[in-house]
Amino acid sequence: MRVFFDDPAFHIETRGGVSRHVALLARLLAESGEAEVHVFAGWNGNRFGRELAQTPRLRVHRLPRPPQLRINGLARGISAVWRRVVAAGVFRSPTIYHGSFYPLDPQLAVRASATVCTLYDMIPEMYPVSGRSAQRYRSDKEAAARLATHLLAISESTARDAERLFPWIQGRTTVVPLTTDLFGVAAAARPSVAPPGNYFLMVGQRDSYKNGALALRAFAAVAAGRPGLRLVLCGGVPRREETALIADLGLAERVDFIAPDDAWLRTHYENALGLLYPSRHEGFGLPVLEAMLCGCPVVTTPLTSIPEVAGEAALYAGPDDVATFAAHLRTLLDPVAREFRGGLGRKRAELFRPEAHVRRMLDFYRAVMSAR
Repeated sequence: MRVFFDDPAFHIETRGGVSRHVALLARLLAESGEAEVHVFAGWNGNRFGRELAQTPRLRVHRLPRPPQLRINGLARGISAVWRRVVAAGVFRSPTIYHGSFYPLDPQLAVRASATVCTLYDMIPEMYPVSGRSAQRYRSDKEAAARLATHLLAISESTARDAERLFPWIQGRTTVVPLTTDLFGVAAAARPSVAPPGNYFLMVGQRDSYKNGALALRAFAAVAAGRPGLRLVLCGGVPRREETALIADLGLAERVDFIAPDDAWLRTHYENALGLLYPSRHEGFGLPVLEAMLCGCPVVTTPLTSIPEVAGEAALYAGPDDVATFAAHLRTLLDPVAREFRGGLGRKRAELFRPEAHVRRMLDFYRAVMSAR
């Protein structure tokens, strides 16, 4: 089979989770030996599009980007014209057009044997942000869902959200959970910023529905009785409100902010007492999977997709329940309890290995092609 990925995911971010997933999926499909993969990486500064290596079964189409070039609407427009030229040659044989993000290209959708759109989450529709760019994003997503012949959701929760908000997609959505390339990454030789076994970890954004304030308050309650305990915050720029809350809770000297590469992130997962993940809503919840595969216990909420990923491996508390969240952190201070939860997590993570993900995707693509 032949699969063509386009470039919107590489334009929206320089190194974010969506573009990383597209690059990983393209590589896994090519390595399976069962697919010929074309990735149109376009004209942008995305790390994963730039570093994706060509192989006999993986063709990457991209233009070099001069360092001083600003990627703006004109650059994206030029990239779109070139995309259609490249696709015209690829689509001479039966090809699945898999949009990397939104919008989908209607000209490619017409030419392809089948068109796939992945719905990563419906959070912008459920926690709406005002402004022209936010409205355009939501419109692009709805248009992509209407244009696609087949829809993918990364969790059952996301599929339910999508069918509730876009009722006209009923019966057109297949669920394939995500994986992560952290399975293949070794921990760095560089030590963690806090002493091993004496810090908790938070990964990703912490504002809005990510509910980071709950974790800060719970950590403060536990840290009051353990002077050396620290909190490491990975990813996401600290906002003014967060900095103020950290100061109000007396944590200013006990919080570290880091932006690690993959190997150093794995080091922090492996040496942490646990991952704090108090999110109110997730499309999948990738840090939960990353923590589990590293044997890092997870304290999180029993909401949306998170129990699909964590199962019985995690400790759960309500999104406003500071006391229970803090109690779970105290539980993980016990090495026996921590080892038990870490073992459950490692076992659970095996369900989401890259090999399982690519098998599910190949089955999905075969069904797509047989239905055309």
